[in-house]
Amino acid sequence: MTAVPDEPEAVTPFSKAPPGDASIEPDTPLSENDDATISFAKRLAHNDKQIREAALKKVKRWLVTKSKHGTLDYANIIKIWKGLHYSMWYSDKMLTQEALALDISQTILLFSDKDHAVNFFSGFCETIAREWVGIDRQRLDKYYMFIKTALKSVLEFCQVNKWDDAIVEDVVTVLDVRIINSTCPDSIAVFISEQFYSVFSEFYSAAVPSLFVTKLLIAYITAISKTPKRDLNRVIMTNLFTPIKSSEVNFNIDVKLLLDHIYTVSTHSDILTRNRKLLYKLRSELSTVFGGHDISPLGKRKAENGDENTDSKRKVENGDENADSKLKVENGDENTDSNIDNGVVATKTKKKKKKLKSAVKKEEVKEEGAVVEEDKTITNGTTCEKIEELETSQEDVTEVKLEVKPEETIQEDVTETEQSPEPLTTPEAEATKKEKVPTATLR
Repeated sequence: MTAVPDEPEAVTPFSKAPPGDASIEPDTPLSENDDATISFAKRLAHNDKQIREAALKKVKRWLVTKSKHGTLDYANIIKIWKGLHYSMWYSDKMLTQEALALDISQTILLFSDKDHAVNFFSGFCETIAREWVGIDRQRLDKYYMFIKTALKSVLEFCQVNKWDDAIVEDVVTVLDVRIINSTCPDSIAVFISEQFYSVFSEFYSAAVPSLFVTKLLIAYITAISKTPKRDLNRVIMTNLFTPIKSSEVNFNIDVKLLLDHIYTVSTHSDILTRNRKLLYKLRSELSTVFGGHDISPLGKRKAENGDENTDSKRKVENGDENADSKLKVENGDENTDSNIDNGVVATKTKKKKKKLKSAVKKEEVKEEGAVVEEDKTITNGTTCEKIEELETSQEDVTEVKLEVKPEETIQEDVTETEQSPEPLTTPEAEATKKEKVPTATLR
């Protein structure tokens, strides 16, 4: 039998060589001096499928036994998870990968000690966060499937334990510390936010408490307040909070606890201004959805001071609600632009006068009871013949000064002429009268 080294060989994500000793057979017993966790990790990361499957069965029995005796520590769990991670690495074909992911994830249900079960899930989160940067593009899909399967298993673990508050808080704390608000890549937290509602709906019922969903949302609220990445905030809001605002999901949520946490993180001095505005807006929208009233900082302050709708109340009490419109009606200035009747020339006519394309001038000349109308059309295309005819026709007419008088003055002149007696005429006066040109009136 080939001796197993005490220290594990270096395992690189892109290494094609088996990370363990290929000469170890599945049924080879472990020596008493060997470190069991290191040996298990080597066998789990073997490139032979039979060795990996046999090692997985032994690992599950070993974990259960150690948990019963209370000798399972977190360091051993991390070493085991190193091998489990690369066991998934070497797994091929979709059905085989799904069966392996389910077999590994269901191990959490075998622990008799609940703390050991939570530590097992914590080891998964820590390992997947640490090894994520080394996963190539061709293997990303199966690890996303692995994360979703593990999330289902931990929710089933909470359901089996009747959603105990202590277990729920421990599980959500693991997600918060290891993934959501940690230094691991954001893609893992984003994937969990995308899949959470669909996975949680499989275990949800009216009897499920609101603690799990509320605590998870609180963890993501903290992530929104800390991150400087706008895209991350937008994706989290779309995946988790938009369905709540649009009533697409109807899970039990502790609204008061959630809104209080939003307000608490929003008032921190080190939060970015845009994140604070985003959280204030979210808090106002959620409060409107759940409570039917605005409990944003501004709305809350108005409610406390009793000053809500102060301006409208003051206007109603003082009768000044339509003060501006009343003032216009009283002064007769409501439609000032449309009520110009006192000989005021509109500005539009000035613009028309500037255009010399079409200007029509009409004069009516009345001489001895006859009305003579002449149309003088002056345009850019006016011919010289029309202008000459107008000039020749005006030469024979004696220049007459037309005086326009108001109607009142005309009536006074008429009454004076009617009342004044007709003066005596002499032959000389009649001669001079005939020589005068009769006056013309302008219509």
